[in-house]
Amino acid sequence: AADFARFKKVVIDRAPPQMKQQLAALYERVPIPATKPPFTWVYAGQDGSLWLSTNASADLQHLTVFSREGRVIGDATLPRVFTISEISLREAIGVWTDSLGVETVRRYQVEHESGSEADEQ
Repeated sequence: AADFARFKKVVIDRAPPQMKQQLAALYERVPIPATKPPFTWVYAGQDGSLWLSTNASADLQHLTVFSREGRVIGDATLPRVFTISEISLREAIGVWTDSLGVETVRRYQVEHESGSEADEQ
């Protein structure tokens, strides 16, 4: 609820004066769920894999990889400055940005769980 209150304040503060009252009324009607999902992002691969971002730090995002059948395939830890372009059961490909803003294409592999579906392929 505190996160939503901060978000609401920022949006209303940035709105044109003639819209502030309307926005405040609109946000008052938005229901806030009592619980949140245990992940922050979901990425879907063309092969049916799902990557769920389960927690993140200032520098890293931790993801769990699932097959299209819902089995855990493994985990991946990616830099926060990495933008995912393509994912599969085996890897994530995307763009990493360094401290100077220079972009580089990178590939990160999934750390597979023993006996996972990806091990069999």
